[in-house]
Amino acid sequence: MSTLIKNGTILSMVRGQDPFVGSILISEDGKIESVAPVIEESGCADVIDASGCLVLPGLIDPHRHLWMSSIRSLTGDMTTAEYIEVVRLRAMSKFEPEDVRIGSLVGALDALNSGTTTVLDFAHCMNSHEHVVANLDGVVQSGARVAYALGLNDVPHRTGGFSSAQERMASAAHMAVAGTGSELVSLWLSSSDVLSGAETFLNDFRLAKELGLRITLHARALDRADCPSEVDLLEKAKLLGPEILWSHMPRASIREMQTVFDSGGSYVSVPGTELRGGMGFPALGMWRELGGRPSVGISNSAGGVQNLFDTIRLAILVQRQRDYEARTRTEGHEVDEVSIPMREAVEWVTINAAEALGISDRVGTVEAGKDADLILIRPSLFTSPVINPWATLVLNTDTSHVDTVLVRGNVVKRQGQMTADLERIGREFRASGTRLSGRVGALRSMC
Repeated sequence: MSTLIKNGTILSMVRGQDPFVGSILISEDGKIESVAPVIEESGCADVIDASGCLVLPGLIDPHRHLWMSSIRSLTGDMTTAEYIEVVRLRAMSKFEPEDVRIGSLVGALDALNSGTTTVLDFAHCMNSHEHVVANLDGVVQSGARVAYALGLNDVPHRTGGFSSAQERMASAAHMAVAGTGSELVSLWLSSSDVLSGAETFLNDFRLAKELGLRITLHARALDRADCPSEVDLLEKAKLLGPEILWSHMPRASIREMQTVFDSGGSYVSVPGTELRGGMGFPALGMWRELGGRPSVGISNSAGGVQNLFDTIRLAILVQRQRDYEARTRTEGHEVDEVSIPMREAVEWVTINAAEALGISDRVGTVEAGKDADLILIRPSLFTSPVINPWATLVLNTDTSHVDTVLVRGNVVKRQGQMTADLERIGREFRASGTRLSGRVGALRSMC
């Protein structure tokens, strides 16, 4: 039977369309059948009263490491160099398949709870093929829509598991043939760091082309003499293209960003992680100036901003101030208008992010024919009145205001409560944390 979301203020995210009060009819197959000011209830098995709510597409995060929910807050006081030393070079090798599974499951449920229905999972804690399968199990179990970006990077100091880059590639090729087993989970690749060696790095992109998969990478994030430009390496090897999603880029030059833009590649800024770890200011302003449509993600749940509402709030305020300062320097007087409207910040995590992931034909807007990935935001007394809904979302909303979440018409959160068995999942998650602490040592001593 169908579902009716009734009498909400619909923010369709269709460019040029203003908010309006209306209803959304969802068919049995999880697709939006109609969006209109009035839709009759007759025949609907489930009627969700959205009165007083803002209704919009589920948020989309194009860059998050879901497995890192198991070490949440560990890196809050670390620089990027310290993060690499502690997490990438020490902790990752201690994760067993079950730790990756439950960490990724909890990370994906965390996203859903905060209104993020789609996540690109940059899964770079893959010590063996068993880890690959376990991570996939976790994201499938969550019920989220996931771009599973299987990591091709080496994990230093692991015991057993993959013995070579060739074994990792064979695992990825196997997954490309086997598929994910879920219509909500698509297979991507994520590349090795450039510090692993130019040929290793480039071979990851050659494999992506061979398998016909999209690929994402960390790029221009480190200010080190031994860190060559990922842009230059891929350009010289003639491997640039629209199938690449670039993340970070705070150290990129305007020439490098122009090269990526001209190649048709997409871009995700990760401001929480970049600003916390000393990488530099987010490059989303530069991307906008080139005519690009930025998307915004969370990245590192071990020490970054935890939800997309906080992330877009941080990003727009930082970028507005940078724009104010630049204009004051060039024009010599106080600015008389804002550089980025609040609505655009919401686009970063809806339609722009859908375009970055190549799924804007399915999600990212509220339109008939698209999958019903939707969220209902219920403003509280202390976020009212909703004079400007875009500003309410960006400046006043947090996870506590996420009332209802649907993924392809399936309700995963209703009236503020998740439908998953959080008690059981919590026991499994805490047991994993206890085992990890024993293997890694007291995590606090690593800080």
